[in-house]
Amino acid sequence: MPQLPDRGPAQQLPVRDLRLSFSGNLLDAKYDKYLGAAAYLQDAFGNGLLTSVDASGTRGVNAPKWSFTVGAGYTAHLGDGSRMEFNTSYFRTASMKVGIGASDFVKEYDSLGASITYVTPSDHFYVRVFGNNLTDRRVLGINMSALKASRQVIKPITYGAAVGFRF
Repeated sequence: MPQLPDRGPAQQLPVRDLRLSFSGNLLDAKYDKYLGAAAYLQDAFGNGLLTSVDASGTRGVNAPKWSFTVGAGYTAHLGDGSRMEFNTSYFRTASMKVGIGASDFVKEYDSLGASITYVTPSDHFYVRVFGNNLTDRRVLGINMSALKASRQVIKPITYGAAVGFRF
């Protein structure tokens, strides 16, 4: 790896065409006071009956305590002026409530995606292959009752190719 002049080996130049990214969220989403929150209670057949409850002191719905995304990309310049672009991202989130009931939650989960793109020397055309949810984790939560079950899912592994052009 190249070194900066008169600085010694402790400081080095970053890798050309390497991109690293990170984003994170911390969320404090508890209701101090929330009387009359809409909720569904299960009847004897497992169906939901609309009612209102005191949701004071509970976390907000669809509000995980934390989540983050880490990404990396690298561009390899080829001898003819074309290039290959390699990209990946990893997302992880804390468990979260998806309703007011005690069992209405989604477990902590993650997802991994990646793509490889070939760009022609003119920069006008590209071909890309991609994959999402590469770990193929689908079921995030399951709610069970005596007569009924429900579950929260995300899209299964998806992959494909794209061809495009730029003006």
